[in-house]
Parts: sequence; C-alpha cells; structure tokens
Amino acid sequence: MHELKQAIPQSNWDRYFSSLVNCDSEYLRIRWERLYERRNEVAHNRPVTRVAYDDIVCLCDELRPKLQQAIESLDQVTVAEDDRELISENAAVSKSSGYGEFLSAWNQVHRQLFLLALLTARTDEERKKLTHLQNNVRSLLNLATKKFGLLSAGQRAEILDLFKFRNVLVHSPEVIVPEPLLGRKLEELSMHLNAIKTRIGEVESSGAPPEVGPDSEFDDDGLAGKDSEDEPA
Repeated sequence: MHELKQAIPQSNWDRYFSSLVNCDSEYLRIRWERLYERRNEVAHNRPVTRVAYDDIVCLCDELRPKLQQAIESLDQVTVAEDDRELISENAAVSKSSGYGEFLSAWNQVHRQLFLLALLTARTDEERKKLTHLQNNVRSLLNLATKKFGLLSAGQRAEILDLFKFRNVLVHSPEVIVPEPLLGRKLEELSMHLNAIKTRIGEVESSGAPPEVGPDSEFDDDGLAGKDSEDEPA
C-alpha cells in the first residue's frame, strides 16, 4: 500500500507544503479555482456584481493566511533540479483545461521527436549522447532536419514556434492565452505529431538514414542540454 501511494501523482502543494502548512490541498484547490474564475472575469472586463465582489473578498480572506504561511516556509522547501521544470508545467496546467491539453500534446510531440532522433544513432555512444540531449528541443530538431533531412526547414521553424509558445505558457504566468488561440496551437501540434510518427515508421522500416547535412554535430545550438528548454521564450 505504501508503494502504491508513492506512485500516485501529487500536487505541488502536497509534495512541498502539506507538512509545513495546516491546510488540506482540496480546501486550497476549490477556493483557488473559484478565485481564478473571478480573476478571469475582472481580466476580461466583465461587470463585477456585489455578490461576486463579496465572494472575491471572502476567498482572499480565506486563502491569504494559508499562502502567507507557505511563503514564510519557503526556506524549508528543497526542490530538486530535475523537478523545477515539472513544477512550472504543473502550475501552468492548473490554469485551464486548454493549457493542460496543449502541454500534454506538446510533451507527446517532444517524445516522438526524441524517438525520431534516436533512430539516427548508429552506435551506443551516439545513443548515450542523444539520451543526454533529449530535453534539448533545438538540438533534436537540428539533428532531424539539418543533418538527416527527416523534417523540412518549415517543419523545424513551426515546431520551434510551438516550443516558444509552450515556454510562454510555462514560464510567463502573467500572460493570459485565449482559449481560441490554444485551440489553434493544439491543431498545429496534432499535425506535427502525425508527421513525426509517419517519419518514425519510415525510418524503422528502412533503417537509419544517411547524413545529408554537414557533419556539425548539433549545429548552432551546441550542447546546452535541458537548459535550453528551461529558458522562457
């Protein structure tokens, strides 16, 4: 049972603050979602009724001491380097279902892009290097396009634009992305996901492709590793 509990995904609050702040995560989640809905009404210039205003005041009064206690406990929280990006992404997902759908789709594209790049490796050393670089989206794209011609320059540019959009969602919490725009970006991701999967199938059936570009390793993006994905757009 203990192992099963450890396997269940935890919220950032449960993981880092539940032992420090006297506040149940469900209590916090329900009130935070209500407050966020009210916040969106104000942000989109909708009229705020007296009832809505009183609700905002009540929610703030209930949440303020819990959040203040969490802030005061920050020096007791230790976050592993590998968890920082995941925490930022989890925070973005909590904003809306549209954010969650886009980020889930982006992660699928990223995984398939890595699998495509991995199919170009001919030695254990190359596979080891690619595994080390699996979070470097630009390097994976450079390998697939400039070195092996598995994706076009246009596909590379569009996927990079989607990568930058992903970073806005994750690293710019002050930005509110409209749902219609999220929907369009989600359609673009779906298109690229299908294209990459098709390419993977072709490579698997024909073997590792020959190099078509200059032997420049990963070209202009160097060996930045996962830090390239941590950078805001």
